[in-house]
Amino acid sequence: RCLLPLTSHKRVSEEEHEIILQAMTCGNIADRDTIQEMLREKQKKQGHRLSLVYNLAKEVQSRSAPPARPPRVPSAGDMGGRRPPGTLLKVPAVDTAITKSTPALQQICEEEEEEYEEEEGRPNAMERKSSSLNQEQMRA
Repeated sequence: RCLLPLTSHKRVSEEEHEIILQAMTCGNIADRDTIQEMLREKQKKQGHRLSLVYNLAKEVQSRSAPPARPPRVPSAGDMGGRRPPGTLLKVPAVDTAITKSTPALQQICEEEEEEYEEEEGRPNAMERKSSSLNQEQMRA
C-alpha cells in the first residue's frame, strides 16, 4: 500500500517551513544546511520516482489501448448533405486502460517503498512479518 504524506510541500507555508526547520535544529536533529540539503535530495528523488511511475502508466495505457482510428465522416453524397443522427451527441467510450493498469502501478509503488526502506535501513514488510512470526514462535 502506498502511503501519502499527511501534508505536501505545496500546502506548507513559508512560515510553517521555517518553524519546522527551527524545531529540527533546536532538537539537535541536524544543522539547517544539512536539513535543507536532505530536503533537496528527497525532493529530487521523489520527483524522479513520480516521473517513472507516470511514464510507466502512459506506456501501459498505450499498449493496452486499441489503436486510435479517425472516425469516418460520411461524405455529402452518402447522407444527402446531412450529418447522420447522433453524430454530435455521440459519447466516447470509457477508457479502462488506467483501471487495468492499477494493479501494476500498485506493485511498482510497493517495490519502490521496499527499495526506499532498504536504503533507509528499515525493515520492509516481509522482514517485519518474519520478525513478528519469529517472536511469536519464541514466546510459544
